[in-house]
Amino acid sequence: MRRSIRAYPPEYWDELAARWDSVVDHPRNPHQFYYREADLLISRVLSRRMRVLELGCGTGGSTQVHAKEVSGLVATDFAQAMVGRARRKLAFAHRADPIDFAVCDAQRLPFRSKTFDTVFCRGVMMSYVEDPRRAVSEMHRILRPKGLVAFDVMNRLIGGSAKLSGGRFDLQGRTPTYVEMRIRGDRQVRRVFSLPRTRQFLDWARADKLCRRRPKGVIRLATSVERYEARTFRPTEVDGLLERLGFEDVRLTPLGHLAHLLATDDKQLRRFLRAHRARLPRLSVGLAVHLKTETALHLFVTATKR
Repeated sequence: MRRSIRAYPPEYWDELAARWDSVVDHPRNPHQFYYREADLLISRVLSRRMRVLELGCGTGGSTQVHAKEVSGLVATDFAQAMVGRARRKLAFAHRADPIDFAVCDAQRLPFRSKTFDTVFCRGVMMSYVEDPRRAVSEMHRILRPKGLVAFDVMNRLIGGSAKLSGGRFDLQGRTPTYVEMRIRGDRQVRRVFSLPRTRQFLDWARADKLCRRRPKGVIRLATSVERYEARTFRPTEVDGLLERLGFEDVRLTPLGHLAHLLATDDKQLRRFLRAHRARLPRLSVGLAVHLKTETALHLFVTATKR
């Protein structure tokens, strides 16, 4: 596993914060399935007596689910705008649960050692950190003896090298963009082409237009191109990383099989998925022991501090 990646900066997520909830809730977005699956699995390891740290809380979707399950929760993210949205969301919901918020980097946690019973995150934050070894070491440091970790990572799918996994137009602020993702070895590579504010590009961006092939002229007309990377993991890499850094009883659960169905040409099946997207993740989690790890989009990981 190579040490560093060209990681997404906090500013990238800050720009997304105001519309992130609507992005996740989009009918074509696979987050709607594996976010719920991960939350179901996180709930299994939490209990009322625990003091818990959440990493990569984003806009607080998972915070909202788990705050009522523990005695205290500190929700963190390295993107200030995301933490601000999460704080306002929980305040608006009039939650009486004990929740604190903080802006911090998972690789440089500001908390004292042996402070928390459990550390969790969902949204494959561990695939986005520049140095997962450092992040796992920090988790180990702030956990009490026999403390738990629970998080998900991007799975390295077999045959995924150099495969184009999607392209779409998007509106970032007032700028139309074309966003393209490829899998290259152990990397998910996202390229964001900023485009002129022509009527056609603006219409496509507002419509969230999907493309199977890159439209002609996108590279030539782009005013700038940004490249970001996220890391994919083999199951053996996750297991080995945790065991080397002081964890035991590592368990992996496949996530995201339902998301494969979003690409189906069966319109009735797509309508069924949308109509039941809040319930189907429970079925998927219940069947996880029968599903193949090598075809899962994500891997959900639990482990105990040695």
